[in-house]
Amino acid sequence: MRILHIVTRSEFGGAQSVVRTLAESQAAAGHDAAVAAGPEGAWEAFRGMDERVAAFPLPDLLRAISPRREFKALHSIAALERSWAPDIVHLHTSKAGALGRLAPGIPRRRIVYTMHGYDQIRVENRTMLGIDALLRPLCGAIVAVSSRDAEAMGKDGYDVEYIPNGVPDPSRHPAGGGAAERISGLEEIRRSALPLVIVVAREARPKRIDIARSVAQRLRGCIQVAWIGGQPRPDDPDNFHALGAAPDAAALFAHADIFFLPSDHEGMPLAVLEAMAAGLPIVASATGGVPEMLQADAAGRSRCGFALPNEVAEIADAFSLLAADAGLREKMGEAARQTWAERYSAEIMAAAYENLYRKLLFG
Repeated sequence: MRILHIVTRSEFGGAQSVVRTLAESQAAAGHDAAVAAGPEGAWEAFRGMDERVAAFPLPDLLRAISPRREFKALHSIAALERSWAPDIVHLHTSKAGALGRLAPGIPRRRIVYTMHGYDQIRVENRTMLGIDALLRPLCGAIVAVSSRDAEAMGKDGYDVEYIPNGVPDPSRHPAGGGAAERISGLEEIRRSALPLVIVVAREARPKRIDIARSVAQRLRGCIQVAWIGGQPRPDDPDNFHALGAAPDAAALFAHADIFFLPSDHEGMPLAVLEAMAAGLPIVASATGGVPEMLQADAAGRSRCGFALPNEVAEIADAFSLLAADAGLREKMGEAARQTWAERYSAEIMAAAYENLYRKLLFG
């Protein structure tokens, strides 16, 4: 098969990581795979990508709405589809999902559109929500990445396939040079002998770094918190360490004891899956697909960790419990890795998409 993935931006992010993982898995399986993306992010998400994956910049594919740029991007996408002649066009994120379905040329039945978190468009990008609803019939399949999203999209009139995200085994992908400085920083923090909590998130909505700071303040002398993704502030607690962004964040998990993701909404966050694959116990906001991923009960507790409301006191209680019990951390970390291996590996995700592609092509 020839599979063309189109994603709006080329920065580091969950959708871009899924695109790269799928394209590289498909190329390794003997398919012809290509990635096309806009300039926002300067292609940082795809640097060092498997050379068997073709790369096509789309300079007019931008997140902001501009009729002139949309027309040019439509023309570029249509020209790329004619010249590269894919069997499947797989669209990711709302802007690429809209333009890819409107571009003339490829039969609509051979278009797949993955909605990487329904709340991203329903809450954060409502300008695209009505447009997306109108475009629902113009593809062969729309994919939800969590059962919660699938349910919500179904209630809003979408006919969806459900394919959970997946991530590679981090132990098979050693840290690149970009992670070395962050690893050194983590090891320095670990000298305190307190359990090290790692947070990997950009300082932008919907992430809640303010909650991470508040939890750290509340648990001074109990835990150390390392934030990968942003810069320090003068009022940071002395046990909260902002270490900046790192391109190989998953490689850092082996140097931490607990993973934390505070957020207002999510689809199926890859950082949580990567932490599970690394064998870390998870504390995360109970939003989107997170409770499903952790298989949490009504109280938010699971074999793998905790999925909790964004209440500092309740989150701090979970960290206190984990900080005091190394055996519990180990037990939950083992359960997290087992859950990843059984449900959320890159191989499982790639196989599910290949089955969908074949259904659309051969039917």
